[in-house]
Amino acid sequence: MIRILCRITKLGWFEDDSYKKLVLDIQKFLQHTIDAAIIGLRILNELVIEMNQTLPGQTPTAARKTAVSFKDECLFHIFQCSLSMLRQIQENKVNIQNEQQAHDIRKFSLDAAKSVLMFDFIGTNPDESCGEVGTVQVPLSWRRILQDPLTLRLLFEFYEKNQEPHSAKCLELLVYLASVRRSVFSNETERKNFLNRLLEGVRDILRFSRGLNGPDNFHQFCRLLGKVKMNYQLSELVSSDGYMNFIELLSNFTKKSFEMYKYSNRSTHYLLQLWDRIVSATPYVKSKDSSQGHSVEKHLPGIMDKYVVGRLLHIRDAHRGGMFFLFECVRFCLIFHCALTHARTHTHAHTHTHEQTGTMDDPLDHPDMCEAQLTHIPKLARYQYKEVCNIITSKSDVILQNYSQIVAHGGALNANQQSQFAAIEGQLAWMTRMMGALIGGQIPLLNRQRIVAEGSGEELHDAQLCKRVFQLINFEVPLPRRPGSNTQVQLQLAFLYFLRFFKKAYVGAHKGMPTTIPSKDNTISDSSDSDSDDHLSNTPPKSEKQKAYLRMFEAMGRGTYDRVIEFMIQKLDHNLKKWHDNEEIVTQSLELFYSFVTGYSSGKLMLELRIVKENFLSQQAGRNYPFLRSGQNHKHRMLFYKAMSHLIWSNDSPERFEQFISNDLKVLNRHAHTSNMRLDPIRKEIVGICCNLRGVAAATHNTRTYTMLFDVLYPNVFPIFAKAIAQCHDFPALTTAVLKFMIEFVENKMQRITFGHCSPNGILLFREVSKIANAFGRVALVAFKQHVPPAELYKKRYKGITLMLNMLTNIFSGRYVNFGVFELYNDTALSSAMAISIQCAGAIPTEHILQYPKVATSYYNFLEILFRSHLKMVMRFDVSVFKKFVHNLYRGLESLNASVAGRCASTIDHIASYYFRHCKKLSPREKDVETARKLQQFILATSQRFFTEMLGFLFKIVLISRDKAMNQWLLSRPILSLTLCDDTAMDNVTKFLISTQNPQNQPRLREELYKLKCGTKPNLSQANRDVFSQKLNKFRREILKFMKR
Repeated sequence: MIRILCRITKLGWFEDDSYKKLVLDIQKFLQHTIDAAIIGLRILNELVIEMNQTLPGQTPTAARKTAVSFKDECLFHIFQCSLSMLRQIQENKVNIQNEQQAHDIRKFSLDAAKSVLMFDFIGTNPDESCGEVGTVQVPLSWRRILQDPLTLRLLFEFYEKNQEPHSAKCLELLVYLASVRRSVFSNETERKNFLNRLLEGVRDILRFSRGLNGPDNFHQFCRLLGKVKMNYQLSELVSSDGYMNFIELLSNFTKKSFEMYKYSNRSTHYLLQLWDRIVSATPYVKSKDSSQGHSVEKHLPGIMDKYVVGRLLHIRDAHRGGMFFLFECVRFCLIFHCALTHARTHTHAHTHTHEQTGTMDDPLDHPDMCEAQLTHIPKLARYQYKEVCNIITSKSDVILQNYSQIVAHGGALNANQQSQFAAIEGQLAWMTRMMGALIGGQIPLLNRQRIVAEGSGEELHDAQLCKRVFQLINFEVPLPRRPGSNTQVQLQLAFLYFLRFFKKAYVGAHKGMPTTIPSKDNTISDSSDSDSDDHLSNTPPKSEKQKAYLRMFEAMGRGTYDRVIEFMIQKLDHNLKKWHDNEEIVTQSLELFYSFVTGYSSGKLMLELRIVKENFLSQQAGRNYPFLRSGQNHKHRMLFYKAMSHLIWSNDSPERFEQFISNDLKVLNRHAHTSNMRLDPIRKEIVGICCNLRGVAAATHNTRTYTMLFDVLYPNVFPIFAKAIAQCHDFPALTTAVLKFMIEFVENKMQRITFGHCSPNGILLFREVSKIANAFGRVALVAFKQHVPPAELYKKRYKGITLMLNMLTNIFSGRYVNFGVFELYNDTALSSAMAISIQCAGAIPTEHILQYPKVATSYYNFLEILFRSHLKMVMRFDVSVFKKFVHNLYRGLESLNASVAGRCASTIDHIASYYFRHCKKLSPREKDVETARKLQQFILATSQRFFTEMLGFLFKIVLISRDKAMNQWLLSRPILSLTLCDDTAMDNVTKFLISTQNPQNQPRLREELYKLKCGTKPNLSQANRDVFSQKLNKFRREILKFMKR
């Protein structure tokens, strides 16, 4: 009932002034009984929420108009009412009779105040799904209540005297108040006073740990700390009263929080983000801001130490039993309480747990949370990099020693030892990820380019971190897999994480590294005392930057630059063999390998590495890597062959490429004479080879490489694919693999397909495409007669047709086939492909086209290219085909998919433009006479008022459906061409639009329509189109100011 009341109030806000008096009427509830006050607060809270949202079917402009009026007339009053009620509760002036009333009056008072501060004051609120609070843009008229010292005092006192959940909501209110915009304060003195009062309350909470033994309180308090720094500059904090005490308390709180990993896990991100912002601001703090400075350097090493210890303990305890976990929760809550305060306690632990077993979740099982934390680590660590590196290396050395002792022990492990070993692996995985983040990082690093004159810069600390990770990789590689071991998998993923950032930071010519192997010996050495480790290049380094990187590789002790690269490739090779059945490891390994291959300098170097020659480029690659023999992971095969092709072509080696692909071609040629391709082994081989060739085709990036691939495939391969589709049409895996390869092969991306003027290759390629399209299309039409469950319609019926249409769309739009040749020489390849594709497209029901986004995209892309380049072919079909296409164009224009609607607009423009150029002329060209006559017949058969109806529909979209994400430039093109096709169409639409308006708006609308038509030239030149598009946009803006919708 309350929601209905609020909805009615919103809808009638401008209809009757009595609706605007609702807030005043509700105020009487607050002055009555406690139950009436609770109902009144609920109504106020729901009313604010209702006014802050856009209703279905309501335009943003109308919703915003209501919201602004409500904000100006009622919002501040509601905020005052909620604060007044909180003050009465605090002063015990409310006659509360039972616990339920005490709970409800607090809850709805806080909810109402929170809803007010969450209100979209200026119509630019960020996405609410992010969960973060932006700047609260309260009006200037609220200045008095914000500058009043009693406001903050009330909330801090209310927090102190109440428990969760009310205390947590009170902290959330403080988060919003800390986010108010700077300009709301009358001067800087008032803003500074507000900050001093805010920090005073925060210091009291930190000093006495008030309420922080509640998990929700703890979380909201961490958000409050983060918001204080986000909204205030560090220089302002430094110059505030009691800053040194604040930063000391904040440092101690952060350390204890990191130690209390079970308790503060979901809040760790806010604390790291807080210190990240503090560190980022330190260069901008001037000495005059404070006589003692910011003192950040005193606290960061200790904070990082506690963070590392907390993460390691968290992982350790995640692999221990449930009773141990419960005991630790209680123990740590007591420790936290005793360390920070002597106030009252209640042991309520909050963390990620399994309710049945009582065990903790491993933080490594939550990669998003890990990544969110590691994003801030580089900046914090590099502020005091030497000290932090010493902390990390000392702890990692201890863990690695324990790891090696267990491995050296050998033999079967009991349950406790297995748990201990898993914990150590998890800790190593976390440390590896942390070191990877420090080496590369996802944010700009402080002093990243700093080179110390005496030769000892940050690169030497990087070297110590890298040295340990490479040692761990070298130690772990020979160990056997342990089935079911999640931590072993996490360790492998951590290695890949580290290697990815190492490559980003230290591999490539832009780092000053060589692009070829400097020595004659290509063997890899894992020892640190190789005789060839003295120099990384035959030429001396040319810059200080290169010298720094040379020092880094020397200090790392893994040999020369090329030896380090080969060691990394060896690890990837090992992953692809040992972990071939783990999709995530294989995928990340292939992606990292591909990044090496596609890098200019690293790609040149890769071809000279022995492991690449002997394993990756070997004709026995299928035997070397089991995932290439698997019929499941087609993406892995594609990515592998894409990388290999890039690698080969980077060295411009046709012979090596033909050798690399020869095995697949031999298999296909063997199946050319196979009478039955439905046999399971044969089908799997063809599917696998299509994935391989698709990867090769994806790697072709210029005419040279594409022609190289075309020459080895034509003419033998394509007939085999057509035969396979004809025989195995009821096996979607095979048809999908073939069609996806053809889609990639015929797409002219980066203009890679450029056959010579005397070359017939374009025509020959289309002939093969036509055969494959006909082979698939015939069986696809037969399949329409079979019953398919609704849940499997796309997979079994529409997916193949979608792929076929994509294939034809790509080759029709490629501009490398002279399609006029086919009709000239009576070649049926074009007409047969067109016929089968139009039949397949026409067989899809309209409702199913828009039900499946991929079908819609494929269908309307096909229509657009069909009417752009092959309208003459469409006119050879029955008029019913044209009618259905037009009907589907109407439906597509109504689609919420902007891309689909844009394609529909372009298709309509092609139809209208052809009609204007060839049907309105008195003497069209002889070759266009028949097509123009048929188009006129089709249009009249579709509707006698075709142009008027279509033009009116487009104006409806432009003017009425203004919330649609439609490209106005695309819509302007068919509007102009339709206007020129029929002289009466625009007049008819004008009369209709004017008739829909009230008398006072009709003259203005008539004037704007006249301006739109005035000066429009009767041609479709690009210049005229651009002028009309600008005029249409101006026309739309003007009439939306007054037009009745």
